[in-house]
Formats: sequence, C-alpha cells, structure tokens
Amino acid sequence: MESLEADVAETLSLLEALFLPSFFDIMVHLMVHLPAQARIAGPVHFRSMWPVERFLMRLKGSVHTKSHPEGSIMEWSMFTECLTFCSRYLHETQFSRQFRDDEDNSITPFFRSLGRGLAGKCIVSLDHKTWLQAHRYVLFNYANIGSYLDKHAHYLSSIGLRNKRDINRTQHESFHEWFRLHVEERCEEEPEEIKILAKAPMMSAHKYSSYTINGFNFHTESYDEGRSVQNSGVALVAESTSFDRGNNDNTIIGNKPYYGIIKEILELNYHHKGNVVLFKCDWVDNRVQDKWVKTDQFGITSVNFKHLFNTGEKLSDEPFILASQAIQVYYVPDPIDKEWAAVVQSKPRDVYDFDNLEDEHIDNDNGLVVQLSDLNASVTVDIVNGTIPTIRTDIDGTLVDPKKTKK
Repeated sequence: MESLEADVAETLSLLEALFLPSFFDIMVHLMVHLPAQARIAGPVHFRSMWPVERFLMRLKGSVHTKSHPEGSIMEWSMFTECLTFCSRYLHETQFSRQFRDDEDNSITPFFRSLGRGLAGKCIVSLDHKTWLQAHRYVLFNYANIGSYLDKHAHYLSSIGLRNKRDINRTQHESFHEWFRLHVEERCEEEPEEIKILAKAPMMSAHKYSSYTINGFNFHTESYDEGRSVQNSGVALVAESTSFDRGNNDNTIIGNKPYYGIIKEILELNYHHKGNVVLFKCDWVDNRVQDKWVKTDQFGITSVNFKHLFNTGEKLSDEPFILASQAIQVYYVPDPIDKEWAAVVQSKPRDVYDFDNLEDEHIDNDNGLVVQLSDLNASVTVDIVNGTIPTIRTDIDGTLVDPKKTKK
C-alpha cells in the first residue's frame, strides 16, 4: 500500500505531460489520497455512504405529502413491508417467478438444471475411478432405469449366477457396460434420455466450491473453513438393501439416513447434451445401528466423523449423491465428547409453510417441486387439532381471585 501511495503521485506527474490541465479535476486528484485512506480505514465498502444515500433517495421518493414527510415515509414503509410479505405466498412475483431457461428440456427433463453454481467454477479432469463412481450413481438413480436393471439381472441369471447377493454385486460392477451395449443395439427404439445416459459423461467436468439448490447454499468443506456459518453438512434418506446372514436370497429393504460432509461438487457433462450435478461426500459409517450414528431419547441424532465409509477410495464405494437429493444439515460439536457432533436440520431460505403443513415442499427456482424429507420423523409431538396446548393438565392448578389479592 505504501508503494502504491508513492507510485500514484509519479503516475499523475507523467500524465500531466500528455493531457490538458482541464483533465485533472478533483476526482483524478482523489487517487492521491485513496491509498492512505485504505491503509488507515480499511476497505471502502465498510465506510461508504453510497448505500445510505441510495436508501435516502428511496425515502425521499416516498414523500407525497410535504407537510407531513415523516407520516408519508412511515405509511410507505408499512405498505412495502405488507406487500413484500404477501407476495411471498403468491405466484409470479419477484420472489417466486421462474428463472429464464432458453433450453427445451421437455425431451430430457432429467438433465434440467435445478440449481446454479455460486463460486469456484473450474474445469477438472476426472480419474477413471471417480468417473466410474459418478456415472454408476447417476445410472442407478435414474427414475426410469428399473426395467433395464431387471433385464440385466435376468441376463446374469442366465449365465449362471443363482443367488441374489452375487447378482446384486455383479450388477453393481458391470451394469454400466452392459447398459451401453444394450442401448447401442436398440438405438432407434430408446428414448433420448436413455441414449444420452448410455454414452456416459465426458472425462472432464466442472467443479464448484459453492452451489445453490432447493433453497440451500451448499459449500465444500474446504470452502467452509474460516466462515461463521456451516454449509458443508449434508444428509440423505435413501433406500438401502441388505441380506440376512447365511441367506443369499432374503433381502431386507428399508429407508436409512446418511450423514456426511461435502468434499467436492462436480457437474458431469454428457457430451453437451445434458449436465448432472453431484456432491462427493465423506459419509459416517451407519452400517451398524446405534454405533457411530445414534439417536437419544430426546430425538437428537449424534454422529462420529472418526468412522467413515464410502469415501471413494475403493472402486465399489458410492461417495456421490445427486445435488437434488441433498438435505442440508449442520453439526454442533459435543462439548464433553469431542469426537461426537449433534445433527441439526437446516431450513431452506425464503420458504414459508402455508396451505398444507403436513406435506412440506418447496418450489425450485425453475418451478419444480421437491419433497423435503424429515430426518427426525421418528420424534412425535402430541398435537390436538393442529394446536399445541398452552396449559398443563397433569397437575391441579391454583385459582387466584384478583379481587382478594388487592389491598
């Protein structure tokens, strides 16, 4: 900063030899004082009067009765506040209108953009393991992939695999290759989305440090460091399949919550015909119930990040989730046991519950509706007719006569 202060005077002296004296007005001379002011007072946005002047201009424009300017400003303020509050519950306002989307996504709704990157956008080259894990997760979580999984399972049975455990493991390893060959054979009969997915994404992808979707701003763990808020926590309620011990055909299917930290945000490019955003996370090991993820009698879920799985080190790991599936949470460290942290579910910004409170949902920026899962669905509160009782009924109350208490 000291060198800038010395250089600016020399620079202005050199400019005086090139420009007329009328060029050097007070605004040009102001540059001489800017380095000293920045060194003494800090960044200009902490002491600028421009926002104050803009707000005073709005207040001045709200005065319609010059004999009572304060009343006009107060009336305008209440009117604006009421309209802003009501407009959040209406359609096609500045708070709920859809973002412009020039692309026709009627044929490929799966690739429709649900959010947008906020910071740290760059292009990275994926290694084969990361590429395969991401592509595999997209395939298995595509809504219309069920019929192809059944065909592949039938094919595996026909080549000698008998029990469901072996079929499930082999399908996880080889489905993406069989799917590509199967679609190439029936190329003209398949829908456009299936053709795009079968070609697999490119080895280069966009990488973000911050991404907004479903009303949440998600950050990577490295981008979250040093910030006062935590936006890297993520949770997912997913359907998990397990097998009974000693029985390779008896499957147990149930919903299970997963808790993790976002490590990377990747946007896969399907040969410029569609994009899919994924979060790569470190997941807390929840394979054994109430071991590293446990819930106490008060409904508070605690996790231990010293024990992770599906970190992406193995080729069979599943570290990715779709950005549209993510539920934002934050972790509060346990003051007694430092290895544990309590999970708190965040609420999306600018989302208001009305109409049907039981079916909580949010509207995306593009008009799509995404269901929000309740991570604490097992915790119940007795509410009669939608109202919480305000008096206790488990003990006898004491009646106080105000007339007798007066002296």
